[in-house]
Amino acid sequence: MKIILNIYIVTYNIMDPKDITFMKSGFDNLVEEDEVVENTGSVVMVFMQNAMKNADIYVKHAKRQEITPEDIKRGLMLEVFFMK
Repeated sequence: MKIILNIYIVTYNIMDPKDITFMKSGFDNLVEEDEVVENTGSVVMVFMQNAMKNADIYVKHAKRQEITPEDIKRGLMLEVFFMK
């Protein structure tokens, strides 16, 4: 029995019986980054950029020089209607 155990240790390079690094499933779930947050942030940024463009158009039509929070609100509301 001792000879077989020594062959197993040499063949598989297992020196420590508690070392289980050789047991891998092929999936690396803990290391991969979650892209959901990044993708959501990108969508929100594009949404806000388009809303600011709409607010700018709204201010120009109103013949004003400054964009107010109400203009941004209306730009966001218009952008919601443009979403598909």
